[in-house]
Amino acid sequence: MASVEEVENCLVSLESQLVKLKAAEGSAVRFQKAETDIIGKIEKSRDIMMASLQDVTDKDRTKLLEAFGGDCRRIAKYRSVLQAITLSDKYSSDQRLPSSLNAVNLIENLLREKNYGDKLKAAQD
Repeated sequence: MASVEEVENCLVSLESQLVKLKAAEGSAVRFQKAETDIIGKIEKSRDIMMASLQDVTDKDRTKLLEAFGGDCRRIAKYRSVLQAITLSDKYSSDQRLPSSLNAVNLIENLLREKNYGDKLKAAQD
């Protein structure tokens, strides 16, 4: 299970890489490099979220709620950043982005079950 700091750092890194990806549009070489870099950030994000969901030592979900609950800002930001990513045809069959969005869905559903639905909605608006 990742710490709150690791979750936050990964989110900041992913967001920073999205800015680089958008800035590289129009330059094939720069875009290809930025795209390769963001795929790695997407994978790390997915792995952190899945580790949080699958942590057998976090039976009551305290750690997950600490990392993604609270004001739900982090999970809302993950969704926003991941949905803003547009990859080239080279990555059309790559499952890292869809599986990351699936992990976001799973965490959001869990947050709703734990009565964080209103906070999640507010964070997404």
